Amino acid sequence: MSEKAKAGCDALVYINTGTVDTPIMTVLGEQTDAELKRGTASMDTTSKDDAGWESKRPGFKNWSIDFSAFYTVDDTAYLALERAFENRQILRVQSLFPDGTAWSGDAMISSAPISMKLKDAIVVQFTMDGAGALTNNLLGTITTPSITTPANAATGIVDTANMVGSAFASSNTDTHTGSEWQVTLATDPTFASPVIDTLSNVMKITLHVGAGEMTTGTQYIARVRYNGKKNGWSAWSATNGFTTA
Repeated sequence: MSEKAKAGCDALVYINTGTVDTPIMTVLGEQTDAELKRGTASMDTTSKDDAGWESKRPGFKNWSIDFSAFYTVDDTAYLALERAFENRQILRVQSLFPDGTAWSGDAMISSAPISMKLKDAIVVQFTMDGAGALTNNLLGTITTPSITTPANAATGIVDTANMVGSAFASSNTDTHTGSEWQVTLATDPTFASPVIDTLSNVMKITLHVGAGEMTTGTQYIARVRYNGKKNGWSAWSATNGFTTA
């Protein structure tokens, strides 16, 4: 078994027992199995000149969740499910994974059978169909960095001076895996022909400028972006302009 594998028994279903404006996500007591289903509807884009092959494109996304629990009449989350079923209400449901990843969305109860087998405990089962977006905190965003050295509009900068960016940060837990630094002449504001374009998995916060990469008495602009293991690339930083000595 992979050391990175997560146990399904540690993934729990939570139900909103509060209000829409002030949700209280409460774990469903005595729960057993659960399955979060996600899909994408396909659009047929086949035309007569597709050489006899069907062509399809992704359409609307959809999701649903199936879960069950042993019948417990005094469980808060279970009673919220029963009320939502009786009153035909939309209810927020959340699946919380053992690594802290949470999948959440509003859903309607489309099926609610109760299993009463001779030699088994009573089990309540629910199928909830998504009534909107399913969101998660798995993917976040990398905070756009800034250049701290050299300062914007600085003059007298040594042509081999190091450039330093702000600390790596993200909207969720992520690992800094690389950076891209670009330096170009001030007359090239779109960075069409950068004099330095360094993509590195080693030089992350600091760009070490080598001899001969920039010339003296010249105006430059620089920018940087960071890469996260989970969240990918940040946006480019604002440009800092400077003049070498």
